[in-house]
Amino acid sequence: MNFKPKFTVEVTKISQITDSMYIDKPLMLYIPLSEIVANQNFVRDLIADGFNICVKVPKIVTDNEFHSFKSMLDTCKKIGIENALVSNIGFMDLDFNIYGDYSLNIYNSLALDTVCQNNMKCQTLSFELKSSQIRDISKCMDTELLIYGYLPLMIFENCAIKNRTGSCTCKQSVTYLNDRKNEKFALLPEFGCRNTLLNSKPLYLLDKLSDFTSIGVKNFRLYFTTEDTKTVDKIYTAHIKNDKNSLNLDFTRGLYYRGTL
Repeated sequence: MNFKPKFTVEVTKISQITDSMYIDKPLMLYIPLSEIVANQNFVRDLIADGFNICVKVPKIVTDNEFHSFKSMLDTCKKIGIENALVSNIGFMDLDFNIYGDYSLNIYNSLALDTVCQNNMKCQTLSFELKSSQIRDISKCMDTELLIYGYLPLMIFENCAIKNRTGSCTCKQSVTYLNDRKNEKFALLPEFGCRNTLLNSKPLYLLDKLSDFTSIGVKNFRLYFTTEDTKTVDKIYTAHIKNDKNSLNLDFTRGLYYRGTL
């Protein structure tokens, strides 16, 4: 192995931060806004332990939710968080170091140059890009790529969990939708009682990293959603140690090798 990939980690729950991450810290640790506010002392300890924390800003915030949203961001500032991962161009002027998420749909050199001109620190490229398209993007800044995780398919404005079960059970268990082939698609709770529908199989690219480091990608994100702590630890350790043989996953390569058409 003639390169040293840099890994970032996105968790959905604080409980997914494992012992292995304390030993080999990720380049950046993305944590949802609501999780940070609910676990302020723990996040302070993470910062004191040397973690680079980035608050993940919700994809959607309505006018009615903005006051609460702003208060939560102020809390993040008070506990020492300086970085924000944004999915909406309306949040690029927040008083944080801004990191661009995949939902900004950076799909070509012009789009990447635009966010670069707006002082973006790092940009996650769209996971709908083919590897050849990633190669052809002129990298005016550090770029990041999702390489593991159950990718989001769509976001629901209304609570699909409540519509399906009769009550909001997101804090009790994972709710799934089944398709005609009986594949299970998890519903991930979001800010404002919204839900994101996740793919039924995780993206996995550990054995393909050299394809992307060779075309200029700097950072690689592991995206944890419904995984329990033991599974998170196993997957993170495998990536840190470049152990391609320790994982037995039913996975997808996403669109990186076949595109959207």
